[in-house]
Amino acid sequence: MNNIRLLIFSDLLPSKQNTTAGTFVINRIRALKNNNIDVLPVKLSNVLYSHRIINDYSLNFYSQPINFKTINYMKFRYKGNFETAADRLYKLYRKFDRNLLHIHFGFPEGYIGYILKMKYNIPYVLTVHGSDIHTIPFKNVHYREMVLYGLNHAEHVIFVSNALLETARGFGFANSKFSIIPGGVNLEDFIVRKKPIKKYKVITFIGHLEKIKGADLLPLIFHKINKHDGNVKFKIIGDGKLKKIVVSRLKELNIYDKTEIKGVLPHKMIPKELNESDLLILPSRNEGFPSIILESLASGTPVVASSVGGIPKIVKDGINGIPVEKGNSFVDRFSKSIVKALVKEWNGKNIRNSVLIYDWKNVIGREIKIYEGILRK
Repeated sequence: MNNIRLLIFSDLLPSKQNTTAGTFVINRIRALKNNNIDVLPVKLSNVLYSHRIINDYSLNFYSQPINFKTINYMKFRYKGNFETAADRLYKLYRKFDRNLLHIHFGFPEGYIGYILKMKYNIPYVLTVHGSDIHTIPFKNVHYREMVLYGLNHAEHVIFVSNALLETARGFGFANSKFSIIPGGVNLEDFIVRKKPIKKYKVITFIGHLEKIKGADLLPLIFHKINKHDGNVKFKIIGDGKLKKIVVSRLKELNIYDKTEIKGVLPHKMIPKELNESDLLILPSRNEGFPSIILESLASGTPVVASSVGGIPKIVKDGINGIPVEKGNSFVDRFSKSIVKALVKEWNGKNIRNSVLIYDWKNVIGREIKIYEGILRK
């Protein structure tokens, strides 16, 4: 069965202003298209956040053009014109003759999907990725109720990790139709290359500079590593609310001159950065199933990361990296794990082999089976 005419709806989709957003959603779209699935991506855009009306647009990903439709709406915290967004989504759904909706992110997208189903009887699959489960529902009861509406009325819910499923159950998730399907990696984009010869080691962080990603911990971690081994350089790739604080702290600790801050890079440049790095670090306080870890391991670059969310499923101690438990003296233990990883001789091919099962060619097949099951009804 391959009469799937899919509409993918999310605020996580990239835009011309931020082409690196939602890599894990774009990679799904690429994999679906490679399986001859008819996909229409629709970007949700909060005008109050973006300060502009975003029109339809087209972007290229690894020479593959993808056309995006847009829905502009207004939201402030948990209040917004969600019903208007649902009506606009329905018009696109009908205009382009879709027969299934796949929503990425629990709020507000999942709640808009719930409105669409109640009003127009449109079936939807909902994939939740991280903060929509482990953070947003705990802000207040209004957020939690709206996230649950989306979760419990979906035709099928996909969690990217078992940790997210257990968290959702803890605040009221009761839908019996769910699966745990992690993210994937495009193995053809990330390959093992011989590390460049250099006189120093490179430790890299790639991600949003936000507290949940542990970005505020980076300066002290870098400082501790530098005290132990001065023959190390640091690299930060990403941007976010904490950038000024991180830069200020790096200067206070006299580590700024040894840190290269590159900002947000096009995704096509990430393979080169990973190949040039000796170690990727991710000291997150919480996670879903981070794509950057899969991409690093597919490149043969080991990872030191917090043992949170779906990370313990990927990072195996001594095989492809070192997972570090949360808790007391976390920065000290995390820093010592980095030192340990830097002196270990890693086998790049073995590291890559540890994530072959996450090839998008394998992962996307499970999602397609869910689509087919819903459309048979």
